[in-house]
Amino acid sequence: MCNIAVISVHTSPLARPGTRDSGGMNVYIRQLSHEMGRRAHTMDIFTRRTDPDTPEITIIDERTRVIQIKAGPLGAEKDSLRRFLPEFRDGVLAFQRREGRSYDLVHSHYWLSGWVGQALKTAWQVPHVIMFHTLGEVKNRHHLEEREPEYRIDRERLIAHGADRVICASQGEKEMLQVLYGVPGQNVSVVPCGVDTERFRPLDRSHVRRRLGIPSNERVVLFVGRIEPLKGIDVLLRAVSHLDGELRVLVIGGDGKDLARKGELSALAVRLNIADKVAFLDAVPHSDLPLYYNAAD
Repeated sequence: MCNIAVISVHTSPLARPGTRDSGGMNVYIRQLSHEMGRRAHTMDIFTRRTDPDTPEITIIDERTRVIQIKAGPLGAEKDSLRRFLPEFRDGVLAFQRREGRSYDLVHSHYWLSGWVGQALKTAWQVPHVIMFHTLGEVKNRHHLEEREPEYRIDRERLIAHGADRVICASQGEKEMLQVLYGVPGQNVSVVPCGVDTERFRPLDRSHVRRRLGIPSNERVVLFVGRIEPLKGIDVLLRAVSHLDGELRVLVIGGDGKDLARKGELSALAVRLNIADKVAFLDAVPHSDLPLYYNAAD
């Protein structure tokens, strides 16, 4: 049995996926921690406090806790969080001393957490495992209009070389780490993301469509994710504009804070003459996603 400190600075596994900076990484951390708990490991997930009413400690299950760490203003944007990483590190160390719990491993997610993970590795003299989820250098090669800053890429390189193990989800990502960041292949492990097959399983499509109010004769194209440019929703809409027939596009994600971006996408749908085919829905509970996946073509 291991005591594992999981670092997720910028987003909490308690947040609803599809809103703001909350997405697949949240689900990944929560489900991974749950499965590790089933294997008798204890998981403390440290995340930055963004809500004054959330308890300091939230019990997810018998072996998994989420701990809120104060670091910077509650409403700080993700791009500003690097300034508050020392405060976050100090908060984790203070919590550990207060609890008297020792950790056997640090597992950090995303480069901001990786900075904290490296600091905790030094303080506790334990191994550090990092999963980046996205890489700045890769994003810059595919999204020229939204450049990631050089300090992020430099920090990613230092973290990748300093960690005891880098986890990535695909062979392609491993090759990117080797080619773009110079990480030795023997330090990188490919662990593909899993699927909860008890939740995401085939359902009767006609029944699901009736429940969601979707006509049986419509073809449905589904997008689920955060509402941000790198997701390419505009590309989807342009592609759909070239298709004929009864078609509906469901875009699931975002919340009231994404009104501006949704407005831009709605305006694009009007210009493409497909506004009547596109529906924007806010993020739905994770438990409801199988309904939409089964309803889609």
